[in-house]
Amino acid sequence: MDHIPDQFLFVNKSANSGPLSHSNPEETFFIHSHVHSKYHKNKRQKRQLSLLPKASPSSDVASSPSIWKSSRTTHGAEKSGGSVPAECVVRQKHPKDPRPDIQENLYDKLRSSPPHSTIDAVAIDPFYCTSTAIDARDQRLLYYPFTSFIETTFNAESLSGMASSATFRHRKAIIERLRRCIDDKLTMYTTLAYCASCMRWAIGEEERERPPEFYVLKAIEELKIRLKMAHVVDTWLILSIYALAVSEMWAQNYEAATTHLKMTRHLVTQFGGLTKLDPYLMESILLCDKYVAIGKFEAPIFPLDWEPGSLPAPKMLKIQIESEALLSELTQGFFDLDKHLLGPEMLQVIDDVRICAQVSQQIGNQTITDQSDQQWLFLHHQAIICRLLSLSTSSETQECCRIALIVWLLKITVYFGAQRWSKRLLPALKAAMLRLDNSGEWCPPVLMFWMTSLGAMTAEYTDERDWFLRRTTKTARSMGIKPEKEPFRRILKRFVFLKCEDGLQFFRMVRAVRELEDEA
Repeated sequence: MDHIPDQFLFVNKSANSGPLSHSNPEETFFIHSHVHSKYHKNKRQKRQLSLLPKASPSSDVASSPSIWKSSRTTHGAEKSGGSVPAECVVRQKHPKDPRPDIQENLYDKLRSSPPHSTIDAVAIDPFYCTSTAIDARDQRLLYYPFTSFIETTFNAESLSGMASSATFRHRKAIIERLRRCIDDKLTMYTTLAYCASCMRWAIGEEERERPPEFYVLKAIEELKIRLKMAHVVDTWLILSIYALAVSEMWAQNYEAATTHLKMTRHLVTQFGGLTKLDPYLMESILLCDKYVAIGKFEAPIFPLDWEPGSLPAPKMLKIQIESEALLSELTQGFFDLDKHLLGPEMLQVIDDVRICAQVSQQIGNQTITDQSDQQWLFLHHQAIICRLLSLSTSSETQECCRIALIVWLLKITVYFGAQRWSKRLLPALKAAMLRLDNSGEWCPPVLMFWMTSLGAMTAEYTDERDWFLRRTTKTARSMGIKPEKEPFRRILKRFVFLKCEDGLQFFRMVRAVRELEDEA
């Protein structure tokens, strides 16, 4: 695969263009020189044409090339001492530049071109940049998601931290996707819709003239054409419909996203299932399906037939031996409770959470990450959340625990999109805990302490923080726990509490509980 440079310079300017963005002074000088030299050459040649004898309309187009050819011939004859007609001498005040005949062919094209064509569009643009439907803004759209954004997302969803771009396992697939945009309008428009929606969702930026909906409509038009013509399902068609789904997801149009996902599932079934797809496409679809399900808080659309299974026993044993002491007690608090309280299905999911955390810890300590391990961890992480989203609960305590586990799994995913969703689920967790209070159902105080502490740490800078802090303070007081870091840590690490959480959020939560305790 060819090396892709880190930066590209796209020039798409006219003589009336304003400031040049993303250019250093030297580049700006050469760009301006190119633009204005072409502009003035064009004006000079138009002035030369005005000096020519009027030709009949029928011979107008045909006469232009021959006139310029005779001008160069007579200019050569003058140097050799031959006679020159007077009208040709007049035209030699502005001799033709001895460069390739770009301008010469231009007039033929302009006279036969549609009325909306302009001279500047080609006259100052010898590389025909402006003849494409994609302009400089579109190039900027492609730049944002396909640099660090996607790498950060996939690495975070693998719970494996940051990896270098050179080792990113989906790099080749992304390059192929961008190359496909050159040849395929459907891929181009769906990718641009994906990029525009991503920028608006992530950093709040969009083009007024071309918002994400502009590209979505263009993509749907192309999709209708493709579906009429397509007799065989291919991965590019599946990728395009997935891109529409994720674009609608970022716009929080979950019903539209669901419609596209159902079409994607239909095509994937015809293709042979998710596991038959390229890993990049399969994992992208799973992420979209998961977050749409979280947005609607219902079961995902795709069935769980893609789970990765277990790691080889020797590798898993080695990971368990080398796990840090902080993970040795992880999830034990759940199993110390009455097994009927949470049920066997939820306890199995919780045990998978423990395995996922241990593998994540081991991979994070490695200098070089095995891509197969990283893919296993990605799929295992997604499968746990999808199983929790699909899990049927039989009590309010189970429902509170189910939501709290989803919040925690999103919270430890070091990617702002997942952490944003962890905060959005806090009202659902609060509502479930209020239902638990009203039901009169008994919940072990130690389990309630973990859930309220998790909510208090996650709820920073949200309206729910005070409520969770007060519930944590009340529960800690009833259990006789001092509002200090070590007693809090001792209890939390027996449920789910990782080293990455033992930081500022935890410290601020303990300090806030101590302040509330002092006020009481």
